Amino acid sequence: MNVLFMAPFPPLPESSGSRMRAMTVLHSLAGHNLFLVAFCGVEESMDPAALRKIFAEVHVFSPPKIGLGRVFINHFSFKPLLAKRFFLKAVRKKIRQLVRERHIDLVIAETLLMAEYFRGLTGPRLILDEHNLEYIRAARRIPTACNGFKKFYYYLIMQRLRYHELKVVNAVDICLTCSAEDAATIGRWCPDKRIMDVPNSIDTSYFQPVAGRQDPRRIVFTGTMWYEPNVDAMRFFCRKILPVIRQKLADVALIIVGDKPTAEVFDLGRESGITVTGFVPDIRPFLAEASVFVAPLRMGSGTRLKILGAMAMGVPVVSTSIGAEGICVQNGMNISIADTVPDFADSVLRILCDPVWQKKLAAGGRKLVLEKYSSQIIDRQLHRLWREIGLNEEVPCGI
Repeated sequence: MNVLFMAPFPPLPESSGSRMRAMTVLHSLAGHNLFLVAFCGVEESMDPAALRKIFAEVHVFSPPKIGLGRVFINHFSFKPLLAKRFFLKAVRKKIRQLVRERHIDLVIAETLLMAEYFRGLTGPRLILDEHNLEYIRAARRIPTACNGFKKFYYYLIMQRLRYHELKVVNAVDICLTCSAEDAATIGRWCPDKRIMDVPNSIDTSYFQPVAGRQDPRRIVFTGTMWYEPNVDAMRFFCRKILPVIRQKLADVALIIVGDKPTAEVFDLGRESGITVTGFVPDIRPFLAEASVFVAPLRMGSGTRLKILGAMAMGVPVVSTSIGAEGICVQNGMNISIADTVPDFADSVLRILCDPVWQKKLAAGGRKLVLEKYSSQIIDRQLHRLWREIGLNEEVPCGI
């Protein structure tokens, strides 16, 4: 069967949660004829040779430039800016050409950012892979706003996103979500559509514990550092939580690992004891050297691959309830959940100061990932879906 895979990023290298999610889907499609349409900015990483091993054809475009004028004009449109952020007529033309000339049977859009290209497509089945529910992510910005005007502004953005997102979901054949919570949420709005919970997964043979590397005073966070929920999480942690931790452990170091940090994130790295790495080809060494992973997220949706990666490597995790949302965690068994500044700081301090507690959470996290979120488990789930919709059953697992 012929499958067109559309993404606002190259799926390789697997340097972020979004790319890892995309590769989970692609692994399950091994053996089919795969075609890629993706975007890659000048500062983004891409592995052309590896992509050519997976795809019969690779078509990569530079993202469109969104000027301030276009942002302003979009305020008067019913369609949110997100819908147009990666839209180019040349890309639409290429997609329609591929569907027609390569006899595409299935089109998969990674994230709502690529869903605009579904418009006008007839023939192939359409699947939307929702990494986040964008309107939920927008709604969670509202409580973080510093004044009433911003709260109202974020509310209007949320309403536009909800209208657009639900309209897209109703137009596709199948919508994949990263968690049962997201599936239930969008299912209430779109009861006649097939919504399928496909959890994020992690390669547990690639992400393994490394003994003897931990720095007893090192905290780590990983994530795409232009992504607003991650930027907000680090701003919140560095300004509110880290000073409380340092009242008891002055020599604690924080490492912020992730692609394309904003100017605000770089500013955090100028403070003593805080390091901002920018893009790294492999996050495992940074996880291996940490004694605790923090996920102080206050917005976003879906499930966080960053948490699964840390757990797979045996790094104990402290997270907010929102950060751990969608993952079948048990507070005190495989994670520490904390939603206030004092509780979050105390949870981090307990892990840093209590080796027995640290080992318990680390072992519990690794066990959870092995039992519920390993790549092999999710790969089998996706294979069942492809069989149900008529893709060839005799396909080998893995790429």
